[in-house]
Amino acid sequence: MLAQEARNYRQWYRADSARGDFASSIKHFQLYKFYSDSLFSVRKTSQLNQLQVKFETEKKDQALQLKQKSIELLTRDSQLQKAELRRARFTRNVIIFGAVMLIILLLLGYNRYQLRLRSNRQLKAQQDEINKQNLSLQALISSQHKLLEEKEWLVKEIHHRVKNNLQIVMSLLNTQAAFLDDKDALNAIRESRFRMQAISLIHHKLYQSENMALIDINVYIHELIHFLQDGFTGANRIRFDMQIAPVKLDVSQAVPIGLILNEAITNAIKYAFTDNGTILISLKFTGQDRLTLVIADNGHGFVMNAGASVRKSMGLMLMHTLSEQLDGTLDIQSENGVVITVNFRYQEPDPAETTGASEITSSYGIMS
Repeated sequence: MLAQEARNYRQWYRADSARGDFASSIKHFQLYKFYSDSLFSVRKTSQLNQLQVKFETEKKDQALQLKQKSIELLTRDSQLQKAELRRARFTRNVIIFGAVMLIILLLLGYNRYQLRLRSNRQLKAQQDEINKQNLSLQALISSQHKLLEEKEWLVKEIHHRVKNNLQIVMSLLNTQAAFLDDKDALNAIRESRFRMQAISLIHHKLYQSENMALIDINVYIHELIHFLQDGFTGANRIRFDMQIAPVKLDVSQAVPIGLILNEAITNAIKYAFTDNGTILISLKFTGQDRLTLVIADNGHGFVMNAGASVRKSMGLMLMHTLSEQLDGTLDIQSENGVVITVNFRYQEPDPAETTGASEITSSYGIMS
């Protein structure tokens, strides 16, 4: 509006100047200047207002930015404080957890220490008790060893005295035989002496052996044969074929076997041969726990038709009795010589019975 007025007065001012109307031209010029100055003032005022608005706006923006930065700083500071609090809380929790774990470990360690002390005390008490028991056991073992040694000595002494007593009885029989003229009586005394020697030889072997319950039957049979060969004139002409299994017999079985061998070999030497001959002696296992003793000769044999009288002869009766004592069977055949077979159960040696003291008297039930 002011600009239009200023333009109008300027045109009028120029038109008046051109017409030469200077008074109107000056008036219009003054009005033009007035409106121009007013327009300028308005514009300047508008610019100032704009600048003021802009300044205020920028000031507000800066204030807002400053406030925003302050808020951000406060927020960041708050976050830092929260993080610091979390860190402090975590550190506190870690310290508390570590302290609790340390206390637990200390308690466990103390408990283990107490348990170890208690266990050590118990072990020491047990060890002391074991030591006492060991001392008692050693004393008992020493006493048992002493008793065993005394028992072995007594058993050896018994075997030795039995052997000596049998030798005395044999000497008495020999002395008695010197005053006898009856042939049957002399033969009876001689056979009794052989039987006693068979028993005496067993006691002699037991007396000399460390094991006083078992007899090496192979060695025993060889020695018995040597004795019988020395006891008969012309017995050296007879050959002995021995097939003996490597077995050791208990005294309760060795004595009956020795007496059976004595009877069978004595009869063979006395009656089977007129010249040279062979006697087979075999002892073998015929089963897991069965032994078979065979005494066979290739001599004349004997007549079996008088079986009743033969059965009644003392030697055969004795062999039957001894076989029954072995809980075995006796079989006698007389074809092309005599074959005597004894089958019996092998008695396993008891490891606990090494002295054989209990067998000394039980082996002689047939002597009563």
